[in-house]
Amino acid sequence: MAQLKADGVQLVGEIGHYDYGNFGWIMDPEGNKIELWEPVEGVLEAYEESTANQ
Repeated sequence: MAQLKADGVQLVGEIGHYDYGNFGWIMDPEGNKIELWEPVEGVLEAYEESTANQ
């Protein structure tokens, strides 16, 4: 997010920190809001394991 801000990208709101990852939002040049997600290490692996056993 810091790099996007330095590059002049419009940030929307504050970064959200949750047990399953961090979220941030930006606006693209056409005015569309884009959500960015940085998963917490191990979250995707745990999810894949839980759904593979179903």
